[in-house]
Amino acid sequence: LIPSVYEGKVYFISSEGFLACLDADSGKIEWSKRTNDLVSGGLHVNFKTISYGTLDGHLVVLDYQAGEELWRAPSSSEILTPPITDGNVVIAQTGDGRIAGYDFRSGDMEWFHQTTLPRLTLRGTSRPYFNQGFIFTGFANGKVAMIYPDSGAIRFEIPVTINEGKSELERIIDIDGKSLVTNDLLIAATYQGNITAINLREGMAAWQEDISS
Repeated sequence: LIPSVYEGKVYFISSEGFLACLDADSGKIEWSKRTNDLVSGGLHVNFKTISYGTLDGHLVVLDYQAGEELWRAPSSSEILTPPITDGNVVIAQTGDGRIAGYDFRSGDMEWFHQTTLPRLTLRGTSRPYFNQGFIFTGFANGKVAMIYPDSGAIRFEIPVTINEGKSELERIIDIDGKSLVTNDLLIAATYQGNITAINLREGMAAWQEDISS
C-alpha cells in the first residue's frame, strides 16, 4: 500500500480503510477518515481525486481535499495495484487478467481488455501507467501491452518471455512489476523469465536477457 504525494501532501490508506492526508514537510495529519473499505491496491492521487481498489472488487474515487466519496464502481475482481488517471479516464487492473477504463466523472465503465490467464499464477498484477499518451502494463501470461486510453484498443501485445516449463510451477511467467519506458524502449521483466526491451517504433524486441524478477 504505497503512499502518494500530491500538491505538498502525503496521502496514505491502510488495508483496513483508514485514510490520512499529511503535510509533506511536517508530517502533521491535516485530515483523516475511515472509509470502511478493505483496501487491496493502494491509492493514486491526481487531478484533485483520490482513487483506490478494494478486496471485494470495487473502484472508489474520492475528493482529494476532505475524502468525500465521488463515486464507486464494481470491477470484475480484486484490484491489487493503485488505479491511475489522466483526468479523462480512470484505469484499474484486476487479478483476473482484465484492465478497464472508467469515465473520470461518472464512474461508468467505458471499455475493458481481457487476457487469458495461465492455470497457475502469482497473486499480484503489474502496475499500469501512462506514457507518451498510451497505457503500458503487463499480464500474468508474460505479455506487455500498449493500450489506447480512450478506447482500450491494443496497439500491441508482445510476450516478454515464452512459456516453456514442463510443470505448472515452471510455467509461471507473471509480470507483476512495473515496466518502464526510456529512449523509445519498453523494458519489462517476468518471473522465471526474461528482461526484455521492446522497440516501441517497430513493436519488436530489441534485446533480451535471461533474468527473473
